[in-house]
Amino acid sequence: MVGHREAPNRGVVGIPRLDTSRPRIPAGLLVDGRDTGKVTAARGTLIGVLAVLAVACSGGEAPPPATTTPAGELGIVETGFTGDNGPTVVVLGDSIAYRAIEALHEALDGDRVRIAALIGQGYAGDQTTASSGTHLMVDIATVFAPLNPDVVVFALGTNDAIIPESTIDEATAAMRSMDALFPSACLVGVGVNEAATLPGFDTAEARGINLALTEIADQFVDISPLAASSFEPDGIHPPPEAVDNYAALVADAVDRCVAS
Repeated sequence: MVGHREAPNRGVVGIPRLDTSRPRIPAGLLVDGRDTGKVTAARGTLIGVLAVLAVACSGGEAPPPATTTPAGELGIVETGFTGDNGPTVVVLGDSIAYRAIEALHEALDGDRVRIAALIGQGYAGDQTTASSGTHLMVDIATVFAPLNPDVVVFALGTNDAIIPESTIDEATAAMRSMDALFPSACLVGVGVNEAATLPGFDTAEARGINLALTEIADQFVDISPLAASSFEPDGIHPPPEAVDNYAALVADAVDRCVAS
């Protein structure tokens, strides 16, 4: 059992945003990745963020981050936990989690939560470079591992199933590498909607990713019923009115982890 807690208060959590003109990244603020239109610049920003997070997680002083010209969101990496009490929960996700970040914080209000959600990222694939084997989320998981969270949520896999160069073996190997970084955590695996209709979506790879998740996750979240009824036509992204339902499914799985 992770620890007893009262039923979580589902009140709205305000999430501060980072003023990118600051010379340093204070703990507790969000790092808001920005894409200049050049993938290398955007990835340079995220690499700088990882360097800052690595120092912060090790207890040292954060150095000045790498900077680029802000122009277009790439994602969010939180540098501190929200909340003062409750189990610690780390969420590693893609654009679906990014769209639901406010709803996830609200649904997980009884926990201490930290989210990294990057658009276009998978376990091993990266839509921003249309390539596989990039392992950026593995790098972020490596930085978060010393935090020893009670619960880890993997909300990835859709982009792996979209990128032609990505394979099931690459995605599942990266997934298992990430899982190994959190040996004492209860793992929540959010599934990929196998019925997605986005052009180029590989249903077989999505099915393989879900199968691997069901094997290694302590709690598996099947989002296909929700996607069929209330997701956008691509079967991948929840519209604003549906993100609360997505977040509730994730929060229920986290609650089951905490109670187990």
